[in-house]
Amino acid sequence: MAQSYINDRTTDYSSLKSRLMGSAPSQQRSDHFDVLNRHLRPEGA
Repeated sequence: MAQSYINDRTTDYSSLKSRLMGSAPSQQRSDHFDVLNRHLRPEGA
């Protein structure tokens, strides 16, 4: 059974990353998050 979720508000990339990763992620975790979520980042960021 497929499930979905619709978020009723927008969140910028930095806020989302901070909320999910915590206040002080390691550089490796931060870079990995960026790679996995590159489709969420605006062009040129």
